[in-house]
Amino acid sequence: MADPNTAFNEAHPPLMQSADVLPPPRSDYGTIGAPLMIKGADMNRVMDALYDWRPYLGNPQPAYHKKVVAIIQKRNAEVDHYLMTRRRYWERVERYHYAVDTQVQVTKHHGVVHHSSHIVDHSKSTTERLSLELGVDPSAEGASVPDVPEIPPVVPGPLLGGAGVSFSQDMTETLHITDSDETTYTDDTSTTVTQTFLGGTTYIQWVMKEECILERVRKGQASPDSKPVSIVEAQTTVDYMDSFPRSSNPS
Repeated sequence: MADPNTAFNEAHPPLMQSADVLPPPRSDYGTIGAPLMIKGADMNRVMDALYDWRPYLGNPQPAYHKKVVAIIQKRNAEVDHYLMTRRRYWERVERYHYAVDTQVQVTKHHGVVHHSSHIVDHSKSTTERLSLELGVDPSAEGASVPDVPEIPPVVPGPLLGGAGVSFSQDMTETLHITDSDETTYTDDTSTTVTQTFLGGTTYIQWVMKEECILERVRKGQASPDSKPVSIVEAQTTVDYMDSFPRSSNPS
């Protein structure tokens, strides 16, 4: 049974009930939208290190074509689908407690924590940047395997958006990616503010973080593999300063 004290609440993190007992370091996850199932030919979009056929493309020798075919056939025999899930949680950042009123410089961050590339291409949409960070090709040609005609065609699995909907659009709608997420999935940015903490009061600074995780679900298994295929961690612009006694808000 889930701990009610750690349940994710969009409005606030787990709050202090006593100055002597800290809340847990992070809340439970809250899923945004719904998980996106990647199945059938769309699995070719996923750059899975266990089934990496891309290094063998571009070589005209038949042996390389056979290698691509063998890797994809092995993946299709072992993997039922991939799951892309977007979720948020609160994380405890800092604790403040002073005997007298004290002014403190507090630094706040938002943006992607770790990039697969050091360059953020702002010409791409948030959905495109997020999918590429995860190692998923969102392009119209992403589900195909170029230059290997002997691979038997794979019937695409149903996408939640229905027939004729592009992968990027389906990902946007299913994971509920909006214009406001631009500041979350971008460069790591920091701002510093001055706050006055009242003496004799305990304060805890929280930030709302989120991650998008790509997981592999094998045939015959109900749950994904324990190790994800890839993960993107980011920090939103939302933070929360809790205090005990609760009426003592920093200025």
